[in-house]
Amino acid sequence: MFTFAEETDIVEKAPKLKGVKNATRPRAGSIEKPLYTLDDLNRLLKKADPQLKAMIMLALNCGFGPKDIRDLTWDHIDGERVTLPRSKTGVCQTYLLWLETRALLEEIQQRRAALIARMARRRVQHCDNPMY
Repeated sequence: MFTFAEETDIVEKAPKLKGVKNATRPRAGSIEKPLYTLDDLNRLLKKADPQLKAMIMLALNCGFGPKDIRDLTWDHIDGERVTLPRSKTGVCQTYLLWLETRALLEEIQQRRAALIARMARRRVQHCDNPMY
């Protein structure tokens, strides 16, 4: 996400995320700068297409990382909740979606349904399996 933002000049410099895992967290009220600012996130959201915007919103809303986003399917989304089993442990975690995230996901589903309908009219089969 940040590489895309840096390449398209949405953010000036992508943060180095390798060191984040072991880095100490700033204390509340300290003058240390956060990893990214609210302005950075707003610029990303403003410039992103709906699918990337949904990934960003899910990351912020549910605390998902790249693997969680990759593992997520439409079957995991049920109305206002996301239930995703962790890939290593199999433990399911459930998250309540923000209104903004829900609206964005509904918009994407509507676009997807319209695309599938257009493909069906042209007698083109669609497949959600990335192996094909």
